[in-house]
Amino acid sequence: MNNNPITIHQFLISLAVAIAALLTGCGGDQGDVSNPWSTPETLIFSYPYPGQTEVPATAPVILRFSSALEQEVIDDIDSRLQLVSDTDGNTVMVDYQVVDNGRGLALYPQSRLAPAEAYHLVVNDDGLGAIDDNSVARVRFRTAGSQAGASQTMGSGSFTLLSATPLDQPSLLEPIDDASHPNDMSTFRMSFNQTVDPTSTAYGETGSVQLRDNLGKLVPASLFLQGRYLTLDPDQDLKPVEHTLTIAGLRAQTTGEQLPEYNRTFVPEATLPRATSVLKVGSLGAEQPGLVSTLTGNPINQVPVQSFVLGDESFTGLSGDLAADLAFAPNFPNAVPLRVPAGSVLRGTPVDVNILGEIPSGLETGEVTITILSDANGYLIPNPFSDSPSVPRYALLNMDAAMTAAGQEPNAALSQNLLNVQVAGLAVVKDGVLVLDAVSVVEPEVLGLEKASGLLSFRMEAYQNQRQAPAPSQDTRPLQLQSWAPGETFQPNARPGDPVILNFNKPLDPASVFLDGAVQVSVDDVVKTYPIRHDGATIIIGGDILQHGKDIQVTLTSLLRDTQGNPLNQDQTLDIRLPEFTLPNDNANELRAPLVSAVFPGYPCALTGAVLTGQRENWRNGRCVGGKNTDPLYPVPNLFKDFSLRVIFSRSIDSNTVNNNTFVVEHFDTVNNVWQPVNGRHKVLSQRIEFLPNSPWRVGDLYRYTLHSEEGAPNCGVNAICSNDGAPLQTRQISQSSSTAPGLRQGGPDLTNHFVVTGEEDRITRVSLRSLPVADVNANLSLDDNEQGAVPDGNGGAIADANYLQLRLKNKSGVITHANIGCGIGDDCPEKKFAFVGSGALQAGVSQYEPNVTINRRLIDSDPMTSNEVTGAVIAKVFPTVLSTTSVFLEARALGLITIPLDTGPLVLRLGYENNQPITGYITETPDGPWFSTTFDLMVDAPELEPRLIIELGHDIRSKVITGVTVEGPLRFVDDGRLILKVRNPDPLIIPANIDLLGIGLAGVELEVPPLGVDLTFTFLPVKDF
Repeated sequence: MNNNPITIHQFLISLAVAIAALLTGCGGDQGDVSNPWSTPETLIFSYPYPGQTEVPATAPVILRFSSALEQEVIDDIDSRLQLVSDTDGNTVMVDYQVVDNGRGLALYPQSRLAPAEAYHLVVNDDGLGAIDDNSVARVRFRTAGSQAGASQTMGSGSFTLLSATPLDQPSLLEPIDDASHPNDMSTFRMSFNQTVDPTSTAYGETGSVQLRDNLGKLVPASLFLQGRYLTLDPDQDLKPVEHTLTIAGLRAQTTGEQLPEYNRTFVPEATLPRATSVLKVGSLGAEQPGLVSTLTGNPINQVPVQSFVLGDESFTGLSGDLAADLAFAPNFPNAVPLRVPAGSVLRGTPVDVNILGEIPSGLETGEVTITILSDANGYLIPNPFSDSPSVPRYALLNMDAAMTAAGQEPNAALSQNLLNVQVAGLAVVKDGVLVLDAVSVVEPEVLGLEKASGLLSFRMEAYQNQRQAPAPSQDTRPLQLQSWAPGETFQPNARPGDPVILNFNKPLDPASVFLDGAVQVSVDDVVKTYPIRHDGATIIIGGDILQHGKDIQVTLTSLLRDTQGNPLNQDQTLDIRLPEFTLPNDNANELRAPLVSAVFPGYPCALTGAVLTGQRENWRNGRCVGGKNTDPLYPVPNLFKDFSLRVIFSRSIDSNTVNNNTFVVEHFDTVNNVWQPVNGRHKVLSQRIEFLPNSPWRVGDLYRYTLHSEEGAPNCGVNAICSNDGAPLQTRQISQSSSTAPGLRQGGPDLTNHFVVTGEEDRITRVSLRSLPVADVNANLSLDDNEQGAVPDGNGGAIADANYLQLRLKNKSGVITHANIGCGIGDDCPEKKFAFVGSGALQAGVSQYEPNVTINRRLIDSDPMTSNEVTGAVIAKVFPTVLSTTSVFLEARALGLITIPLDTGPLVLRLGYENNQPITGYITETPDGPWFSTTFDLMVDAPELEPRLIIELGHDIRSKVITGVTVEGPLRFVDDGRLILKVRNPDPLIIPANIDLLGIGLAGVELEVPPLGVDLTFTFLPVKDF
């Protein structure tokens, strides 16, 4: 990271020599230089370049030839040229796109390439006409391992450093002496075969990564981490003396395995005197809005942000100036080193963030800023496909960047580092101006949900008069905290296990993040240390930092700096206190056992009656244990091949009780007709578990997972997953009598769900939502003394914050002559006529856009009488789940004489499947943001309700079916980048309850949830995890 001033004289000499040495004769790539010998037409450019590694799995293959392909070849291109996997020899299905009237060709794989695998181009016997087949056959490359998911998709074998450029160069550069070793401008970029544990990465005297000079002194440097990539950027030019790079104590995030100690000694080669050339990102002269890349045929300097959730139409257009440092060319005749210094900035146009490219999300990104985080390094080299003087030269550049957005919410949702971005292009001189056309692919995270892919068609031109070239712009804004999670407003929406996320307006210097005193955390006035991760303009604090009943303070000081060294504009202290977690009677043994709020895939209850024979569409996981024999059998769901298993709990569990004995995943071996264990890793947070297999899921195969619990006394960690207070998972909530209802701390049968893995045809963007905020913080399914429910509104009614059912008595019959909800007959208590959701979560996913569906948004103005129809909606699959609520008190009087107090106990609401498919939800557009609507059936159970008239009576609130429940409401981003969904009901919900004696009807009541009496508020999981 350095900008050494040079004299104009040095610049002119070095630039002239560089161009003379590498670019002389390149009047473009048109082959317009006369040559007495005839040379064959050839491939002159490929991306990926020959031998390139760490190629994004979403990358296309871009080719350019020295002459245009003949029309006969183009017409038959799909049979003449194939992309083939080295692993199995299979041909990859691609879409071919002819570029620049046949001078170029792009191969776009129809599905992403396999990670960590090798591919090559094959030309069949018919050939490519005049183009030399051998030049095309040189195109071989290896895709990058994945950054998440199955560990074997990241890489195979023990935890290994795959390469550390420029100490380890790709095969294209390795034979070139001028490029085969570091120079004084070098940044070190390391790739591993597994993601790196951020808690094991540190640079410094005692850090796991150290770079020392010949005197043993630590070289000042910054360290950047993103998944499998680690970048070490020296603050100043390296001196031409012996240096040693040491890595010791680095661990794999997936397995915990420690990397064997690594030591490499080298002497950087001096590149002085250097020249600095200012390059315009774009085209000089008159604006050319229609200018397209000669390599890709796409508009220049546009970065498409294409993903399943965003569609294919989002992009940002880049502009700005970059300063490129060129080594003294006479000393590097075969490969001239170049550098773009850290801190360089490109500006991007706003990105349209539309759901599936159709429904505006409500995010306004504003200007997008791309900041070069570390010195970008590369080389100008002779064309590897031809030694003809008529072909242009290659330019290679490796860079690390940070992406930020001007808007507060989108910056929280999109801010991130993009490490190890590899740029390849052609360098030519046109009319005396150096022009670089280049290609790269970036894969940013989108909204914390999935990876997007962007094919960058780069074009840069050197200013002809470098004396008058503008100085590249810097981001001069002061560094400031822009937003944070959980924030001041949304602390009730957070839970233990969630990280604290700090979003700044511009990228941070990572070295400053880890300085003592830059970020300080105290809990109840005691300073504590928690793991910290840095990602672009964001700091993530992990561990168990969020806890109920604790006063947490996060202090930020001016030791925090941006990439230009500017300090935080003001010291700040952020106060956090989660809602109180009440121990009933100060006794943990009076807490309800933890509930399984949601699972993916499957249904969150212990199941019985599985059917796994016959046709696939007839397979069933079973019905909930404790329900009626007539309850529906839930279908065996699908799991998209790239997804993990996910479980969400009602309250915190003991992470030490989650292991291969208590969370078991199995694969059905059809050959031997047995279940085989699936090896993988459990990612355990306080109230969530994810399971990721070591080997990728097999498409089409049957799997199952089991959450173990125990009806009686559990052996936590051996036969049951338990809470921190020793209660096993309560996997059964319903029963056919109050006497068989599960006890407060009773566990239940094992919870098993079968699933079938599916491919691209079943892709969705998966989201997980928790019922938050809630009044029943301890998930006891009862409002304890310190838990705030509804409050009188001063007008004879009552109001509550979120996640409730407001109830009223609609009718009564039989021997019941008087009744009241919430309090005694004759009393007025509107604030007690509520049942509050104590346990709930949803798994859902957007799947497709349906242009012809018509949706009526009846609550668009909060008036159920409104009719607001709109055509066109994004289809969202909502996977049925269970919502459990607190009890409601009802007092009834029989025959005008006998008073019967009734406590419903917890109400268990089971959402049903829609013709054995997920519930269909609809996302439509409004001026204020997306609107969600859905209709579903549910079953209501009151397992602990025990009506008595001297003797115990029966009731029928068991598997009570309520059909056609409609809810709708806004889906909105909040300032920390998360989405919150709040839905209500336009129609009343009627819950009839009949009381009987030995099956003989005695009485009945009708409970009604009036219009707008339902509030279901769901908060998405944090945008970033530690």
